[in-house]
Amino acid sequence: MEKGTIIYMGNYELPDKNAAAHRVMNNGKIFTALGYRMVFLGTVKGESFSGIRQSSYNENIYEEAYPLGLKQWVSHIFDTRNIEAVAEKYSDTCLIITYNVPFATYKAVKKAFAKKHIKVAYDCTEWNDYAEGSLPKRLYKKHDEKMIRTKLHKVCDDIIVISSLMEKQYQGKNLLRLPPLVDLEESIWHQERIAHPGTFEFFFAGTVSNKESLDSVVEAFCSLERPDIRLRIIGLTKDAYLKAYSEQQDLAQNDDRLLFMGYVPHEESIRYTLSSDCYIFIREKTRRNDAGFPTKFAESYTCGGSIITTDVSDIRDYEDDDRLLVVDDTLSGTVKSAMLNVLSATFTEKIKELSHSFDYKNYLSETKAWISRIH
Repeated sequence: MEKGTIIYMGNYELPDKNAAAHRVMNNGKIFTALGYRMVFLGTVKGESFSGIRQSSYNENIYEEAYPLGLKQWVSHIFDTRNIEAVAEKYSDTCLIITYNVPFATYKAVKKAFAKKHIKVAYDCTEWNDYAEGSLPKRLYKKHDEKMIRTKLHKVCDDIIVISSLMEKQYQGKNLLRLPPLVDLEESIWHQERIAHPGTFEFFFAGTVSNKESLDSVVEAFCSLERPDIRLRIIGLTKDAYLKAYSEQQDLAQNDDRLLFMGYVPHEESIRYTLSSDCYIFIREKTRRNDAGFPTKFAESYTCGGSIITTDVSDIRDYEDDDRLLVVDDTLSGTVKSAMLNVLSATFTEKIKELSHSFDYKNYLSETKAWISRIH
């Protein structure tokens, strides 16, 4: 018998369009295993409709249109009618979890459900003050990040966090730390690896963003004078890369060892991760990067290959595994030295086996204890 319904709401694109969707779905599996019915309210981009609609692939997944323009954004931040409409469909709703919603949205949802005696928790995975778009939107994002970082624990008693930095910031509250999780029973982790005999393949998956130092990775790789290595880059085309890093025009344009693949579905990206010899991503040590936890680290660590990355978030916690090489800065010379290291026999002789470290089933007891403290 189910213990009640938990609704996970936020601006994620289900079922698997982004890292946010992967997080809420895998977190949801924990609550399902603990006896709760999980219901989700996500967003749909590129479509315009009012209210909510049931998804075509799951009766417990609902969608609302992603807001466009300032007027829609203001309404989206303060209007709680859609989440209330979902909750009304489930008379046993016992908890709402808001995923990375604006501070004002959390307060509005909490107020809306207070009179119904339904608790509202917060799942926080980022302190991000960056936004694209109009000046009002960018200014609001900076204000909202500060409120989430400094005031969330003053209005919210039950918080799920993604890192130890957040855990420290919100201490004194009912906290649950969940890194990005996976479900190792899914077939996506058991795909046949793609053979590439005679070559050593470095691999990066992502996009150009202010979090990544992909240019350092490319510069370091291109300086290695070895014909038997490749750097596969998923998430952007060569044209997109050269537009973002025009100063590397001569460097990246003519090196046919660079394999730019553009966008591929998540399942295909995981297959390339499983097949690569070394996953690499380099990030500056900033508050934003330390507060989050890289989903790509959890996924690549699960796949069992070597990893080169920087000392951000809680990655040092996994450094006892000798297939992980943590570098101290983002300089291309440092990255090059790390690449030379993993090209040595010490790393290449390792047999790749799936790691269970990030499997959601490892977090059942902690989550059970957390939710027991809510009721």
